[in-house]
Amino acid sequence: MRKTLIILVSFFALGLAWATTAEAAPLRMTLKTVDGKARIEVKKKLPVLVSCSRECAGKLTLALVTSDKKYPVSGNVSMNAGEVFRARYLLTAYGIRYVRNNIATTKLVARFSAVDLENNRRSVKTRTFRFYK
Repeated sequence: MRKTLIILVSFFALGLAWATTAEAAPLRMTLKTVDGKARIEVKKKLPVLVSCSRECAGKLTLALVTSDKKYPVSGNVSMNAGEVFRARYLLTAYGIRYVRNNIATTKLVARFSAVDLENNRRSVKTRTFRFYK
């Protein structure tokens, strides 16, 4: 009887430990372009896809970084698990010409700071994209 009780308690402890590690799995986020490459074509709208592995809410910042300045745009995003959010950085005609003329020194930096709504843990992911004509 005593061995059976010890076995039951140990299985309960293992099950509890397994459940807590399953809940403590980290939040996985993806930042990528539409085609999945690390480069973006110079156009009026520069799309970036964002997704989370769990239900999350956070702040997305897209910044056009040139040799002398940084032009950030940010907004709040709330997503369900597996949902894909499409963010676009809009360039003016002057911005398109500037990026094409300074393509080697200009890049688009995407930063997503998200909070997992189940366990309130914060995760940050940053990705840099270069341009091509």
